[in-house]
Amino acid sequence: MRRENSKLDKKYELKKKNNLSLDDDSNLDNSFKSLRIGGENSPIQLSKTKAKIDGELTATSINVSDGDITINGSSVITEANDVDALNDLSDVTYTGTALTIDSLNTIYLPNTTSTTIQTKGKLLFRDWGADATFDFLEIDEDNEIIKLNNDTGTLELSLSSHDSYIKAASSGTAELTITATDKIAINTNIGDIYFQKGGIGAAATHAFFDFEYVDSLAIFNKFQINNPSDIGDDYFNIVVGDKGATTINAVDDAGAEAHLTLDVDGDITLDAASGNIYVKDNGGNYTPGSDYEIATKKYVDDNAGGGASALNDLSDVTYSSGDLTISSLDKIISGSLDFDSSGHINFDGCAAGFTRTTYADAADVEVDFTTGNKAHLDMTGGSISGTLTLKFPAISGNFVLVVQQDGSTRTIAAYATKDAAGNAGNNDGGTAGAIRWSGGSAPDLTDGGNKRDVLSFYWDATEEVCYGVASLNF
Repeated sequence: MRRENSKLDKKYELKKKNNLSLDDDSNLDNSFKSLRIGGENSPIQLSKTKAKIDGELTATSINVSDGDITINGSSVITEANDVDALNDLSDVTYTGTALTIDSLNTIYLPNTTSTTIQTKGKLLFRDWGADATFDFLEIDEDNEIIKLNNDTGTLELSLSSHDSYIKAASSGTAELTITATDKIAINTNIGDIYFQKGGIGAAATHAFFDFEYVDSLAIFNKFQINNPSDIGDDYFNIVVGDKGATTINAVDDAGAEAHLTLDVDGDITLDAASGNIYVKDNGGNYTPGSDYEIATKKYVDDNAGGGASALNDLSDVTYSSGDLTISSLDKIISGSLDFDSSGHINFDGCAAGFTRTTYADAADVEVDFTTGNKAHLDMTGGSISGTLTLKFPAISGNFVLVVQQDGSTRTIAAYATKDAAGNAGNNDGGTAGAIRWSGGSAPDLTDGGNKRDVLSFYWDATEEVCYGVASLNF
């Protein structure tokens, strides 16, 4: 009996120290039970997952009284003060169709899969203020268009049942720039890629160049540039085929004037790994039409006896036992031409000569022997009151000048020489530009109508000395 009383005493003492209890000293479950303090029910009711307060609870700056909650002296929404409309919220104004939330700066959409914003018609995002003049973002559900706007232009993304478009428009110049720090990829599953001018939907008639897709190869194998005045008919393209075989085409649909010109500031190199470079005429054999057109090996083979691998391969050339015969040769056109022979040069059965150059009297006259060894000076119009200058080539040689008189006395006041560079002849250290005449002085030319004097000169190009001899009265 004493032992049982001892247990009751301990339980009593424990309750004296902890005077909080639930109804009937039961455990928490899903129903509300009053929290008893000192044997009296408090305003607090507890369940296993919830708490409810009946009456008034004050904790720091939170006050709960008769269903009203006051935080820092301001009322907040309670069950007793229910919100029946948006205007019942203190920082919200809803007038007509305009909703204003003064303190809103962030909208959280916590759904981790998707959040739906649904509208019928356009969803517009407009700059702040009553005087705002444009919607900086416009989502048009009816026409399937998204627009980004500023006060001067628009960037538009539009969709249709088959196509999608990105369009830049402006009251001034609308430029669309795409930049990337690495790569820009334009990818279409099947079909072509067009770069066009002339408006949305005009690809078929206004594409100034395009990339064409070949389904059998699953690649874009053709790049084409179109003539804007005849789209699809007049064009240039590059086509890549099997194993990289590439064809360049220029097409004139109405004729044959699709010329291809390579105009480069440098060299043009054709480097064929096989060593074969072919020239064809509309798929057939090519024949040059003039001296300035390329002659192919085929043309040379057909017209020069199998290709010129040696002099005898040329049809009009025979080379035998050291003798060279060129049957059709009538002129050698060259700059400077040197004959370098260990023996001599013999003109056999033919004559060798020079084309005569002609000069007329004047105050000063220059006879240019670099253009020919034989010259004629006609002085029937008057004397040379200044200087008769003889210009010689960079090689030594004999030169002749015939001077023709008339019925009057015609004279030459002075003589001089120049080398091929146009400088006064050195005269081997003597008087520069002077002629060394036979007998020591210039000749006295013959007077009389139609008289001629022959002046012969030997020019030593090494020492730049001119030796002169006059043969008079012809």
